[in-house]
Amino acid sequence: MDFYKECLVEKIPSQRERLKTFFLWGIISFVMFALFVWGFIFLSNIARIVFFVAVAVLVLDKYYFNKFLYKLSLKTEYEYTLTNTTLDIDKIVAKSERSRMLTFDLKDIRLMTPMRLVTSAEYDGNFKTVAEACVDIGDMDSTYCVIADTEKYGRLRLVFTPDEEFIGVMAPLLGSKLRKE
Repeated sequence: MDFYKECLVEKIPSQRERLKTFFLWGIISFVMFALFVWGFIFLSNIARIVFFVAVAVLVLDKYYFNKFLYKLSLKTEYEYTLTNTTLDIDKIVAKSERSRMLTFDLKDIRLMTPMRLVTSAEYDGNFKTVAEACVDIGDMDSTYCVIADTEKYGRLRLVFTPDEEFIGVMAPLLGSKLRKE
């Protein structure tokens, strides 16, 4: 019997990411205002009209400008895909740039547990690869920690936020490696 299950989650931006977005928006606003003032003061009437039309075309170009602004919003999603016993984790930025973060077999997992049940010895171990693909790392109930020994990534710690249905599909494949309580 073949298994195929997908789960798409959207990351909640941290305070630092929101501050970065605010700062970038401030820079863009300042540059646009400076260009407007420069064009108004230093250009002749005809050159001013041409300059303002060119700026308006750049600003109002819906595809490129909106795509740029959307990337500035730092919208990040993670897609977890389980195909038979292979777990793939992809990172999607601005709904346009997809990159594969991890691919490994469930048989390589030593432990999967909610973050609230992870001991410091398990979490702080010596890991070759550490990956976070979660909505909010502070959510200790719905965020899970996976510790695995893989060929490709070595000793791996993954923190991710699958939904209950996704965990339900993984549970029979993990058996006692899934610690819920």
